[in-house]
Amino acid sequence: MKIKKWLTNPDVVGWVLWGGLTLVSTGPVLWLIRRFTYDSTTPIASRIFIALFLSAIGSGIVTWAVNEVWYRLKLRRAARKNRDKGGRKRKRG
Repeated sequence: MKIKKWLTNPDVVGWVLWGGLTLVSTGPVLWLIRRFTYDSTTPIASRIFIALFLSAIGSGIVTWAVNEVWYRLKLRRAARKNRDKGGRKRKRG
């Protein structure tokens, strides 16, 4: 039950999504790096670090986009709930 409560925090969900996407995308990025570099010029350790770095950057961009969409949908849902409830809009001015 503690994990379920823990995963309702949007900050935690973002980090979990980022970590998972980084791990999942490291393999394909490593394969692409291996296809585009020569074996004699780049040691395997540097290929792995480059793949981790690129997949972390890409995963960060994707996670940011997903979190932004989730936040906007949450705002719309709250606004719709207030509108359906009959809440008054304040005039700005």
